[in-house]
Amino acid sequence: MSGPDVFTVVSVSHDDMAEIFCNDEPYVPRCNPDDTFVRKADYDRDLAHYAHHRDQLAAQNEHLVKILSNITLCMPPPPVKLDDGRTMQFVDPDPARTLKLLQRSIEQARSAVNPEAKP
Repeated sequence: MSGPDVFTVVSVSHDDMAEIFCNDEPYVPRCNPDDTFVRKADYDRDLAHYAHHRDQLAAQNEHLVKILSNITLCMPPPPVKLDDGRTMQFVDPDPARTLKLLQRSIEQARSAVNPEAKP
């Protein structure tokens, strides 16, 4: 028959992280409504999982920013008004090519946001 679980605070670091042991197994405090503790091994596993998930989302975000930047590069610049009152406007030398690039970038953006969407 074993005794009750006893939590022992071994040390407290400068960032208020306590080193806690229960029955010789390391635990860490968890910020939740019931103020429980979680085993350090579980905490480290969850931390690695969330870090991996964060890195995946950051990579997806970076990829989407590149796609959206390509879309803006396909757009013509705004008209320029000269001092003498004339307005200069960019005329695309190959609009079919630009339209294809724009279409491809929009499809990439759609598939990056929703991979299950069909074109």
